[in-house]
Amino acid sequence: MAARPDDAARASQLAEIYEQAGEFERCEELLTPLKDQLGDLEGARILGQILAAGGNLDDAHALLLPYVERRLDRLHQAEDV
Repeated sequence: MAARPDDAARASQLAEIYEQAGEFERCEELLTPLKDQLGDLEGARILGQILAAGGNLDDAHALLLPYVERRLDRLHQAEDV
């Protein structure tokens, strides 16, 4: 991350590791500067859940909506097969 601090995909992957270790503060510190770049990455889910738990529902919704919509699209496509 030090070499490419603006790489949202890598930050998202690292945040997944932090999340599994229960290091939610590290997740938030890592992902907050990239929140506008997270799109439907797992980092959007992680940061969205952290923000929702902290009562910041507007920002949480903005992060979680693209994440959920993308997965719902995939679910509907799988159901059509």
